[in-house]
Amino acid sequence: MKKLVFSTLLLFLAAASISAYGQELNAVKRGIKWGFIDATGKVIIPFEYKEAREFAEGLAAVKLKNRWGFIDKTGKVVIPFQYYYARNFSEGLAAVQSGPYWGFIDKTGKEIVPCKYYFDVRDFSEGFAAVYDGGYRWGYVDKTGKMVIPFNKYKYVWNFSGGLAAVNNKNKWGYIDKTGKEVVPIIHFDKYEADMAAKRIRAEIATRVREERERAEQERAEQERIANLFSTFAKAYVEPRIKEWEKKGEFETTATWQQRVNETTRREQTARFTQEAEERYVAEQVKKQPAIDLSLGFTTQIESIII
Repeated sequence: MKKLVFSTLLLFLAAASISAYGQELNAVKRGIKWGFIDATGKVIIPFEYKEAREFAEGLAAVKLKNRWGFIDKTGKVVIPFQYYYARNFSEGLAAVQSGPYWGFIDKTGKEIVPCKYYFDVRDFSEGFAAVYDGGYRWGYVDKTGKMVIPFNKYKYVWNFSGGLAAVNNKNKWGYIDKTGKEVVPIIHFDKYEADMAAKRIRAEIATRVREERERAEQERAEQERIANLFSTFAKAYVEPRIKEWEKKGEFETTATWQQRVNETTRREQTARFTQEAEERYVAEQVKKQPAIDLSLGFTTQIESIII
């Protein structure tokens, strides 16, 4: 009976945990205050905020009095109310404003990109975020804050999507890649024309990425196949030789045998026999397929298997 009660209690606690952290919550406004409700309309986080954003990556930006901070799905404040403005988390970082400057924080509240340099920013997408220097110039930084695409005379910029980002200069549109190269020249007055050109390039990029992934998977599978074949060969070669080497000689004293056969010398012998096995295996395979590259380098792995 006690066991049943204990199991029921565990299930209840697990359900409560899921209810608190796993459910979808929606930001809603009642009167002049914001709070959060679940799918049934039940109030989960009280209506006490001046403004609120939807939850993203487990946290929601909310405004209390005149400052923004972040709460989790239990309503606990995880990042204090200290920012003039805040956006949702994207790829683990959130854009925040302190004074006139924008930066990025992680989920602990640590400033990854200090609020010191940029007058506007875009959310992170595909590892990059657009940043604005206040002089009609936009560039892009990575998640360490490093400038990866220098400031340029872009009037408008979009987030990266499919490896490309739309940019505008002198009311003309084009696209850049993640090196900053203009892959769709900035010559299109109609953004739709630039979008169509980018669509073709994105398709080419997606095809290339897929082919590279498939090729890498094929190479990995082939390497695994060769490793398994060699493992079987090496084990059959090394184990009987180790057993023979471990035998006490007819005229060998116990003390001499114990000095000859110990953990250190066993490893040394295993390494020597495994090296021999590798050389023999490669030689045999080259005879069968002279053009094949069999740079195995599996000695350490096989030693660990045999020992």
